[in-house]
Amino acid sequence: MKKLPLILVLIILVAIAILPIIGNKFMQNKIQDEITLLSSHGLKLQKVETNESYLSTSKHFEFILEDSSEMMQLLNSYAQYQTSPYDNKLLNGFLIGLDVEYSNIPFAKTIDFDIYPLVMSKQMQTNMKAEDVKFYEQFSEFLQNKGLVYHVEYNLINNDFKGYIKDIQENYKLQNGSVLEMNLSAATFSGHGELINPESMKSKIKALHFKASEGNTSVVVALENFTASNTFRSYSEYKSELGANEFSFIIKGTDEDVSMIFHDFETKSSSSVKKDLVSVASKASLQSVDIASQKVTFSLKKLHNVVKISGLDKASFEEFVSLVASADNLNILGAQKHTQDLLTKLLSKGFIIDIKDFSLKNFVLNTHEDLKGFEIQAKMKIKEDTELAQKLQISPLLFLSNIELNSKVKLSKAMYKKLLLTSPMANSITSYAKEKNDEVVFDIEFENGAFSVNGKPIQ
Repeated sequence: MKKLPLILVLIILVAIAILPIIGNKFMQNKIQDEITLLSSHGLKLQKVETNESYLSTSKHFEFILEDSSEMMQLLNSYAQYQTSPYDNKLLNGFLIGLDVEYSNIPFAKTIDFDIYPLVMSKQMQTNMKAEDVKFYEQFSEFLQNKGLVYHVEYNLINNDFKGYIKDIQENYKLQNGSVLEMNLSAATFSGHGELINPESMKSKIKALHFKASEGNTSVVVALENFTASNTFRSYSEYKSELGANEFSFIIKGTDEDVSMIFHDFETKSSSSVKKDLVSVASKASLQSVDIASQKVTFSLKKLHNVVKISGLDKASFEEFVSLVASADNLNILGAQKHTQDLLTKLLSKGFIIDIKDFSLKNFVLNTHEDLKGFEIQAKMKIKEDTELAQKLQISPLLFLSNIELNSKVKLSKAMYKKLLLTSPMANSITSYAKEKNDEVVFDIEFENGAFSVNGKPIQ
C-alpha cells in the first residue's frame, strides 16, 4: 500500500511529461491534413524548416503555386464570388511563405501563422520588368522582406480566429520620375468558422491611402475608418454591413481635375427564410458626397435607400443566385438558355419589391444653388404565373400583364424646374404634374399593361 502513492505520482509525472509530445503530434497531424488538401489542388511544397523545443514548435513552409486554376477551384467551391480564369493564370508560379507556431501542450489549441507572398509569378515578373525594372526590383525586395503579411491566430477548439494585416508604408520612384505612395494601417479582423469559409467575420481598416504623383500632377485614393461585418450561411440566409467615415478620389494638376469625397457611408443587407419563401432587405445611407470638377460642382446631402424584396421562392432563388455568382462573364451568362430558364422560373413564382424610401434631402449645385431634394416610394408585385414560360415564347410583352406597380414621386419645385430646363424630354410630363405646397407630386400606377400618372392614362 505504501508503494501506491509513489506509483500514482510517477504515473502523473509521466503523463505530464508526455503531454507536449501528444500535443505536438496532434498539431503535426492537423497541419499535414491541410498540406495534403492544398497539395492536391495546385500547391507544391518546396521547403520545410522545423524548430522544436519541449513546449513549443515553429515551422516554416514554402509553397509554389503550380496550378492556380486548381487552387481557385478549391477556393471558389467555398466562395460566394469567383475569380476569372485570366486572373488565375497570372498567379501560376507564385512562391508563398507560411510560418506556423503552436504550443505542444494538448489543451492549448491556438495556432498562430503568417502567410505572405515571397516571389511573383514569372509572367508578372516579365510584365513588371518590361514596364519599370527599378520598380520591379524594389517591389520584389518588399515581398522577400515579408512586406505583405497576413497574421492569423486560430483556435482549433471553438473555431474562433482573429488577426491583422501588417501595416504598409511604402514609397517608390519610377523611371519616368513619378512617385507611388502606399499606406495601410490598423487592418484587423476576427470571426468564426473555417478560415477558408468562415460563418461570420468582422474587419476594420483605420486608413488606406494610395497616391501617384508626377510634378504638380497627382491622383489620390483614400479610405478612412472602414468597417465590415458578414454572417453567411447560404444565399438565402446572410447578414452584411459595411461603412466608412470617408472615401475620396482626387485628381489634381490636370485639365480634367476632379474631386469626389464621400462622407459617412453605411449599408446593411440581409436575407431570411420563412416557409420556403425568401425575404431580402437592403438599407443604405450617405451623409454627404461632394463632387467638383473644372466645369461644375455639386453636393448631395442625406441620401437614403431602403428596399425589401419578399415572397421569393427559396429553391428558385438559390439556384439562380448560385449560377450568377459562379459566372465568369455576366454578358455571356445572360445569353445562355439555362440562365433565362432559371430567371423565368423565379419570375413565375411571383414576389414583391417594396422601395420603402429612396430620398435625397439637398442637392446643392455650384456651391450656392440649393435644389432641395426628392422622395420616392414604390411597390411592385410580380404575380404568380405557372404558364409564364409558354407566354414568353409567344411574346415577352405578355409578362407585363403580371406586373402591378404603385409609386409616389415627390420632387422639390426647384429640382423640377431645373429638370425641365436641362432635359427637353422632361417637358412631356408637365401635363401630368401635380403641385402640392413646395413639391411636385407624381402618383404612378401600372396595372393590366396600362400606365397612369395622377389618375391620367398615359397614351
